[in-house]
Amino acid sequence: MKLFITGAGGFLGSAVRDCAVARGHEVSALVRKPTASDHPNLTYVDGDLRAPGAWTEALAGHDAVIHLAESELASAVAGLARVLRPGGWLALATHVGDAVHHVEEFLGEPVQLDFVLHDAVAVREAVAAAGLEVVEWYVRGPIAGAEVPNLKPKLSQEKQRAELDLIQTFNRAKLEQETYDPQVEGLIKTYELGYRMQSEMPAVMDLDKETPATRSLYGIDEEVTGDFGRKCLLARRMIEAGVRNWNRHMAMLDRQLALTGAFVLGDQFTLADIVLGLATNRWFMTPMERPPLAAVSAYYERLSQRPAYLRHGRNGVP
Repeated sequence: MKLFITGAGGFLGSAVRDCAVARGHEVSALVRKPTASDHPNLTYVDGDLRAPGAWTEALAGHDAVIHLAESELASAVAGLARVLRPGGWLALATHVGDAVHHVEEFLGEPVQLDFVLHDAVAVREAVAAAGLEVVEWYVRGPIAGAEVPNLKPKLSQEKQRAELDLIQTFNRAKLEQETYDPQVEGLIKTYELGYRMQSEMPAVMDLDKETPATRSLYGIDEEVTGDFGRKCLLARRMIEAGVRNWNRHMAMLDRQLALTGAFVLGDQFTLADIVLGLATNRWFMTPMERPPLAAVSAYYERLSQRPAYLRHGRNGVP
């Protein structure tokens, strides 16, 4: 059997490499600093998994790939932490567990793949090594298909709102009594965001109102295409909901500009116009349906008379 082994220069990779060669397998060993091989069944391949190169061509013709390169999780988290502003937040999502998932079909092609999940302790260590302070951990089980469990609350929306208001009252009281605590402030914002998302999501994810033509187009009633079709249709509905929400916010800006005239807060250009001016450019540059907003359009043209805005805002990049 022809084997391609990544991380073949490491402790585990070198052991697997030598074992495979000893058992008569033909081995291509991917290492970063190759040396001459002293065995006819062993070939060293120069390459780095993080950068495409000639090693990708060497993959052809092998019967199996054994991936033993060290995890890039720690360096990836450290890289994200380096670009955070002081006091910034990082939301990190990973698959954790001790299971190995075996896959025999991928994108319609027969394969033999084993996916090894991240160790939960290793994830925490990577976060700590990057100098980040853990504010909150969330752990959930797998989501089967295109369904989202626990989306519809057991309480009515009114009772849920009252329950959240009570919790937020306690949170704000704690925030006022003590010195500023970013963890408490973060929880307050998280709870509010979670409530708004749970209030909106059931309608977004309700596919029962889709027309038969749309259901047929996405194949959501077919056994083979149903799961993937539902995911595609849900993605479309979420994008559409996001566009509607974005347009509602721009309509609010339009009403504000109609009152103030030239800029967001009045006749003078302020810091608010830097933020909202960039958002306005992104709104116009994104290929989507937009309502006609006269005040926003005039504001966009007015900003475009400023050289700095043309250089950093309306420069052809969304």
